[in-house]
Amino acid sequence: MVSELYKNQLIKQGHNPYHFGKPKNIYSSDESFNPLCGDKITIYQSTDPAEQINLWFESVSCIICSASASILTKESEGLMKDEALEFIMEVETAIKSGSILVNEFSDVLNCLDEIKNYPSRTTCATLPWSTAIKLLR
Repeated sequence: MVSELYKNQLIKQGHNPYHFGKPKNIYSSDESFNPLCGDKITIYQSTDPAEQINLWFESVSCIICSASASILTKESEGLMKDEALEFIMEVETAIKSGSILVNEFSDVLNCLDEIKNYPSRTTCATLPWSTAIKLLR
C-alpha cells in the first residue's frame, strides 16, 4: 500500500509543479527520454549558473517524474553551481539506492523514499535529476 505522505506529496507536486514551463530567459537546457515508460523532460537553466541555479522544466511524463522535477527545481533554487551539482548528485544516488531517509533532506524530498518500494519507477524519479546533472556539467 502506498503511504499517505507519498501519495499526497506526489499529487501535490505533480498537479501543481513548481517552475513548470519554459522560462522567459534560457541560459542552457538539456533533454532526456526514458524509453521504458515514455517520460520526456527538458530542464532549463534560466540564469548564468555562475550566479545561482534557477531550474525550470517541461515534461510529458508520469506524475512521479513531474513531481520529482518539481521537487528538484524548488530544492536546488538559489544554490551555486558546484553546491547544486553536489546536492543533485547526492539526491539521485539516494533515490537509486533507496536511502533518501538516511540523508538529512527536507520532508518534501523524503517522500521520494517510497520509490524504493517500486523499483520499476526509479528511472521515473531520477530522470529529472540525471538530466539536471548533464545540464550543469
